[in-house]
This record gives sequence, C-alpha cells and structure tokens, in this order.
Amino acid sequence: MISKWVTVTEACQALSVSDSTIRRYVKQGKLKGKTEEGRLLILLESDQHLISRMPSTDEIRRLESEVEYLRQQLGEKDAQIVKLQGRLEQKDEYLQTELKRKDEQMAEASNRHDTIVLQLTRQLENQQKLLEYHQSPWWQRWFRRSRTMEGK
Repeated sequence: MISKWVTVTEACQALSVSDSTIRRYVKQGKLKGKTEEGRLLILLESDQHLISRMPSTDEIRRLESEVEYLRQQLGEKDAQIVKLQGRLEQKDEYLQTELKRKDEQMAEASNRHDTIVLQLTRQLENQQKLLEYHQSPWWQRWFRRSRTMEGK
C-alpha cells in the first residue's frame, strides 16, 4: 500500500469531496492529518478513497429504509396502474359497444332515408302523370276514358 502526504486541495480532488468534508474526516479520524508550516496535510493511502467513501452504519440503515419505502411506493403505483388499465379496458369495451350501436342506428336511418326518397319519387311520378292528364284537351281525356270503359 502506498502512502502519501497531500494538501487539503489535493485530497479534495483525489477523494472527490469538499474541503469541509476532508476537515471533518480528519476530526472524525477517518483520515490522518498533520499540520506542517501552518498547512494541514492529509495522509492518503492507495485504498483510502474507498474507505473514505464507505457509508456509516446509520447511513446504511437510512438508505435501507428509503429503499424499502420506495419499494412500497412502487408496489402501490403498480397496483394503481393495474387498476387504471382495467378501467381503460372497460371504457374501451363501452366505447366499442357505443360505436357499434351508433353504426347500427346510422344504417337504420340510411334505410329509412332511402325508403322515404323512394316513396317521394313514386308520389312525384304519380303527380306528374296526373298533371299530364289534366293538361291534355278534354276530348283526349274523354276518348281515353271511353276506351277504357269499352274494355270492361
């Protein structure tokens, strides 16, 4: 293992922490430090960056409880998703049924429309025949009538 005395700034860079964190680690005994010519020097060992980053037992417990809480939240969200998917499927079925019903109503309305147009067309044809009959001279109408009477 290689040991080396470095300045606080160099220790900050090596361990990727702030100046105050380095000083706190020295006070807590996580890092060895000494003062030389009014400057604080930190003893860094080759595996020191791993040791200094190890979380405390309290931090591990806090993280474990946070993970458990997040798992619980995830389970609740999954249950909500399943519930919403069920509601979405119900709404989809309802909309499909309504769409089918509306299509049937439209087809029925179209058939009624076609029937009405056909009836009106026949009435118009009859009215045109009647109009043509009344527009012909009286003697042609009389002659037609007398011929139809002879056939009976």
